[in-house]
Order: sequence, then structure tokens, then C-alpha cells
Amino acid sequence: MRFFSNLFFLCFTFLLFIANNSYAQKSYKLEIKASVEKEQAIISKIKIKNSFVSQAARKKAIDKFLLSLQAQSYVLAAIDSSIINDKKEIVFISLNEKYQWQRLGTGNLNPLAISDIGFQEKDFQSQDFNYNRLIHIQETIIKYYENHGYPFAAISLDSIEINKQNISAVFNLDKGPQVYIDTIILNGFNKIHPNYIYQLLDIKPGDLYDEAQIKKIKTQLASMPFAQEQKAYFIEFSEDQARINLNLIKRKTNVFDGIIGFQPKSNIDNKMMLTGNLVLKLYNSFERGEMISLNWQSPGGGSQNLSIGLAYPYLFNSPIGADYSFKLFKQDTSFLNLRNKPGIRFIINGTDYIKVSADLFSSTILSKNLINGIPVNEDQLDMHSNMGNLELNLSRFDYSFNPRKGWRINLSGGFGSKRIIKQHDIDEHFYDSLNTSSQQVKLKAHLEYYIPLFKRQTIRIWSLSEMLKGDNLFSNELYRIGGFSDLKGFNEESLYASTYSIISIEWRLLLERNSFINVFWNKAYVENGTGTKTTYDQPMGFGAGISFETKAGIFALSYALGQQQGNPIEFSQAKIHFGYMAQF
Repeated sequence: MRFFSNLFFLCFTFLLFIANNSYAQKSYKLEIKASVEKEQAIISKIKIKNSFVSQAARKKAIDKFLLSLQAQSYVLAAIDSSIINDKKEIVFISLNEKYQWQRLGTGNLNPLAISDIGFQEKDFQSQDFNYNRLIHIQETIIKYYENHGYPFAAISLDSIEINKQNISAVFNLDKGPQVYIDTIILNGFNKIHPNYIYQLLDIKPGDLYDEAQIKKIKTQLASMPFAQEQKAYFIEFSEDQARINLNLIKRKTNVFDGIIGFQPKSNIDNKMMLTGNLVLKLYNSFERGEMISLNWQSPGGGSQNLSIGLAYPYLFNSPIGADYSFKLFKQDTSFLNLRNKPGIRFIINGTDYIKVSADLFSSTILSKNLINGIPVNEDQLDMHSNMGNLELNLSRFDYSFNPRKGWRINLSGGFGSKRIIKQHDIDEHFYDSLNTSSQQVKLKAHLEYYIPLFKRQTIRIWSLSEMLKGDNLFSNELYRIGGFSDLKGFNEESLYASTYSIISIEWRLLLERNSFINVFWNKAYVENGTGTKTTYDQPMGFGAGISFETKAGIFALSYALGQQQGNPIEFSQAKIHFGYMAQF
């Protein structure tokens, strides 16, 4: 008991010491008064602290107070006297005369510059002298000339006259030499066509020097997916020319990615079947900043999925890029889907763009089981559709493969028409109850956000939502979700939906730059609007995984469980994925 009493006494004494010390640290007091009583109202309008931790901090506050008065036209405001009593100081200030502008002229400024800056002499006639406003105008003038070829421009006041409390002056501009961009030099990694760099930076040889564009160089280079700055760029000036030196290194963004998965054949049969996924992405292979992708997937059950993509930026040395993707999906022996999407990208920077594209889709039934000319499976029919799409893509990641912080937004929408293709071996009257020609609308939102925690942790919030609306929707045109890439804990592409929304929350412990341990949870809202009745479900999945880097590449292992339709979680239905990725 005595021990706890002594411990309590020591803690209380320590806290009392801290409190007294904190109080003592703020014992330097300050009071500011006007030397002339009628000026006290002006003095009182400026807010200032009255307690400081040191004499130096108190003096700094007094100096700042005087600058505030001088900025309010009291140019000659000064300290008359001060009284120091123990640790309190009383300062008496005299405002003296208040100054105002009689005239501030344009001097030798270019009329076009004056118009663009928005400067008007009448705004300063008979107006209170404000030092901060004068500095702002001068900085605006300098900025204008720096952005129009004069990086060494300097501004001053000339013909200064002071008549009592009235000030007159004009601007005097020394433009310095007019400077042009001579060249952009690539140091280090230089396997990039110059035209790509010119378009990315929006700077090319022969352009007038533009400080605003120069300041964007770091941001624009950071948006390149296949190269990055090794050290900061620098500019060499020679008479009327400027050479921009970029110091780049290659990013390892080319990817060969393989995943092998094991999943039960069905909820009844616990036998496992093999699934697979191969991804190949190549950047800048032809030194034009292009991206080529190939994705093959075997979700099991005899189905195949193939995607090929090409993005070629800055077509004909313009901010417009070409875009094309092709997708093939074969559902065992049931149907074959083909999708072609040619498009045009309006490039904002390396990864951000607005895209306009055509979506050309066709679906062919491979095996028709008919009874008296009527399909046994009325949920699948031959069709094709044509849509126009508009897409926006924005991303900001600190590291694209394994981010700790950053975000991405991808939004798209499409509108078009669908036509059911009549087959000669199907009874013509079967089509009478169907709207063989109809309109369709598609919407998509893909969002991703990383929240950094401490030094080596992050929370990943990921969401994907899509909607397909139109008359007579069939299962062979629906979205297919489930599996490692979107809804973990479920068989690959096993859930069909006309509308769905997936939310995923994942915690990551970052072991190294390309290695992490993760725990995840994902849930979806799934709506299937085929046939006469719409069905709904809210499947949920969770699990954990690890991704680790070796000299041979990056290996990943994931274990996930899923639950849907109100059924209990079954460990026998767990999904296991092994992955391998090589970056080069």
C-alpha cells in the first residue's frame, strides 16, 4: 500500500511540475496601445496574442503587428516607447500619417500585358496605399512575362513622387532577353521518341519559354507509366535559348502475370477443377508510349476468355490517341461472344484521358436444342448491338503496382441499339412476343482509394459497379462476375448480372516495395433482369493472402471463402489462387 501511495505522489508531483512549467513557458505578456487616444480604435482592430513562450517570440509578434499597419497605408507607423515591467511589455505605437495613391501609372508595360493582367490605373487613383496589393500586382506582371518568353523579367517603381501624403509612381519593366526552347535532352533512359515527350510536356523546340509549363514538368513526368525521374530536371540558359535536361530511369511496368486457381466443380461435388489466367502488358515497345495487352482466362467448365488491347498516344503528334480492344468469350458449347471497341482518346496527361468509342457486340448460339422449332433455353438468343461510349479515366498513385496512397476514377456510359437475329431453324412465331429491335443503356463506375496507415500499412477501398438496361435481356449478354479479379470467394465468372455493385475493403501490410500481406472482405449487390422475373442476391466473401517478391518474380497466394443466397459458409468450397508475375 505504501508503494502505491509513493507512486501516486510521484506522478502527482510530475504532473504539477509539467503544469507549472507549461504555465511558466507562457509568462511573457504583451499589450499594445496607441500613443494618441483617437488612434486606439484602429490599433484594436488588429488581433494579436498577449502571451508568449519567449522574449524573441514576443518581439517577432510586435514586428508583425507593425507590418500589418504599414500594409494598411500607415507606412510610417512606428514604436514611440515601451514599458517593461517584470515579464510584461506595454508598447505604445504612433500611426503617423496615412498615405494614399495619387497615381500608379503603367510606365513601359506592354498594352497587351496590361489588358491580360487586368490592371487599370483608375483602381489606384485616390486609394489607400496598400503595400501587399502593390506586391501582388508586381508579382502578377512578372508571372505574365515569365509565361511569355521572358524568364529574367524584373519590375520596379520609377518617377516616385511623394507630395504630403500622396504617392505617385509608374512601373518600370526590364524584360531581359526573350528566350526560346532550344531542345529537350533525355539523360539516362532515352528510349522514348522526342514527339512523345513534346506532347506529354506540351513543350517543343522553338516554343517561347513558358514558366507555367516548366513548373508542370515534374507532374507530367510522374504520369508516365514506363519511366520516371531519377533526379530533378534542370534548365540551361544560353543567350536567348533554353535547354531542358530530363533525368529518367525506366520503370518496370511490363508485366507477365499468371494465376492458377483451384475451385470446386459445384456446391454438391467437392471435386476440384483447375482455372487459369494469363496477362501480358507491354509498354513503349516501339518507343512511342504505346501499350499492348493480352489477357487469356479459363474460368473452368470448358469456357475461354480472350482480351486484346492497344492504346497508341499522341496520334500524328496531337493530344489525341487511338484505342482498340477485342474480347472473345466462349461459354462451353453454349454461345460465343465477340466485342470490338475502337476508340479515340483525348489525352489529359500520361494516364488521364477522355475516350469516345464504339462498342460493337455480337453473340452467337453454338448449340440449339429445339422442340417443335422452339428453343429449350429461351434465355439465350443470337443478337448484336451497336453502342456509342464516353469514358473518363483519372489516377494518382504513388506507385502503380503496390500503392500506399492514391486514387483512381474510371467512369463510362453508353447508349445504342440491340437487334435479335432471327434463325431460320427457329419457328418464326417464337419471335412474335419479343421486341427484336430495342434501345440499351450501359453505365460503369470503377473507384479505388488507398488510405496510408503508419509507415507500412494501407487500407484499400475498391468499388466496381455496372448496369445494363433494355428490353428482353438475355443471359448471353449479361455481365459475369466472381473470382480473383473482382469478387473473391466465388468461382470465376460464375455470377450473371444485369446490374451489380461490388465493394471491397482490404488491409495491407507492406513488407517491401512489391511484397505485402493482406486481409480482405468484399460484398456485392447482384441483380439479374433476364426473363419475366428479376432475381436479387447479396453475395459476400472474405479471406487473406500474401504477395512476395523474389529474384525470379513476384509470387502470390490467396485463400477466400464466399457466401450467397443465405447459405452458410462452407470451408469445402474455399477458393485458392496461386499467382506469378514478372516485371521487366
